Amino acid sequence: ALAALAAACEPAELASAVQALHLLCSNALAYPEDARFRGVRLLNETFQQAVARHAGGVEVLLALGFIEREEAEEDGERLPQIVYRLEEPPLEEPERWAEWYAGVRSQRDELTAYLAAAAIPPLPPATRSLGWDEAKPAPLASHQVAVLHGQAGGGR
Repeated sequence: ALAALAAACEPAELASAVQALHLLCSNALAYPEDARFRGVRLLNETFQQAVARHAGGVEVLLALGFIEREEAEEDGERLPQIVYRLEEPPLEEPERWAEWYAGVRSQRDELTAYLAAAAIPPLPPATRSLGWDEAKPAPLASHQVAVLHGQAGGGR
């Protein structure tokens, strides 16, 4: 599937596609308990532009272990959409879950090696922002602020 994707893309398009696929695996590994990081909507504009519009793009995603499902929006007002999702086994089955996690990590590592061989930098995994209801971290005292490039507190 990766060879078909490579044959269908210009070098810059291939780099973008493999970075996106790598990022999907990295996010799933970083937040396996959060379904938002284990799936992507087919009609997601970024996914369409980077991966789905190229021959072999969706096939690579399926080879990575994602499955195609039709899911309704949480609000129930929109029509169901095609979603590609990594389905994890229940946590109550630790052996199966560990196998699943190791499989996703192995796939991600193969994409990492592909990126390295092509001198393409991987994208950093997503970070979770604090929600409205979550406690905000206390501000740092002036003695805790690091000096970055000669500017105390990052330029303050």
